[in-house]
Formats: sequence, C-alpha cells, structure tokens
Amino acid sequence: MIDWNYSVKRDLQEYADKCDAVESMRETIAQIELSMTGISSALRGDSSVKGCGEASDKWLNSIVECDEMKISLANTEARVHRIARGLDGLPEAEQVLLDRLYIHHIPFNQTCAAMGLESSRVYELAKKALRHLAVRMYGDAV
Repeated sequence: MIDWNYSVKRDLQEYADKCDAVESMRETIAQIELSMTGISSALRGDSSVKGCGEASDKWLNSIVECDEMKISLANTEARVHRIARGLDGLPEAEQVLLDRLYIHHIPFNQTCAAMGLESSRVYELAKKALRHLAVRMYGDAV
C-alpha cells in the first residue's frame, strides 16, 4: 500500500521543479529532432551512405534518446497535471497552506505567523489539507 502522506508531500515539494522540467524536456526533444532533420544528419562524418557505422549509430542513438525523453516528458506532464488538478479542487485556504509549506518551502513558524494561528492549529490544517489532496490524487489507495 502506498504511503499517501509521504507521496503527497514529495509531489508538492517537487511540483515547481517538475513544471520547469516539462519545458526543458520539450526543448531537449525539439533540439534532438532538429539535429536529426535531413539526410545529412545521418551522414555527418561519412562520405557515402552505409548500412551501419558511426554516423548511423549516432542517428539511432538520437532516436532512442528522443523516444526515452518523450516517455519521461509524458510521465512528468501526467504527474504535474495530477498535482495541479488535485490542488485546483481544494478550498483556497488549503491551497495557500500547502503552497506555502511544501511548494515554496516557507518555514513553518513563518507560515504560522502569516496566518495568525498557533502551530498546533496550522499542523492540524496542513494534515487535513494533505489528506484531502491525497484523496483527490490517489483515490481509493489512500
């Protein structure tokens, strides 16, 4: 069984980086695809077309790298979408609390002060918000 508390916290802590990674992976895929454009890309370093060799190995490696990057991109986009969809369904107060504590890593004592609440109350609210988000993200696994 999944440890939903750990998983949700980790997902939130990595959310901003994963959002950035999506754009970076798209750029990498575009760069790889651009390098493979045209017949000359497969022949760089060779003076004739051959069935195998360094140039064709490089081209095949680029195809594999691009495919692996596309799979990674799809997985990362799915995770980012699942987190965003889960957060969007939460009440605004829960969204703000989780954003402060886990996405932007604002220290707990600063969060308590900003909310004007005792630490025990903020802890209780955060636990409730995490549970709510976990149910939205993982459903019956929670």
